[in-house]
Amino acid sequence: MTVRAPTPPTTEQLRKLASGYGFHFDEADLEAFRGLIEVVINTSYQQIDQLAEVEPPPVKYPRSSGYRPDPEENPLNAWYW
Repeated sequence: MTVRAPTPPTTEQLRKLASGYGFHFDEADLEAFRGLIEVVINTSYQQIDQLAEVEPPPVKYPRSSGYRPDPEENPLNAWYW
């Protein structure tokens, strides 16, 4: 299964984000950061795509969905279901 990488933020979005943290970058810096972000995103998603899809191991000890204990079994209401 191929996962589509998200679109990197625009320079305007980066400018607003940086400004919110008190940073002020010129256009060249914002473009450089945008390029770095794009490379990291694409590389990360390529690595995810290369992971092998494996079947989960068989269940050795099946579990039930449980049950809500009666008040007699749970007098202090300590069990959560």
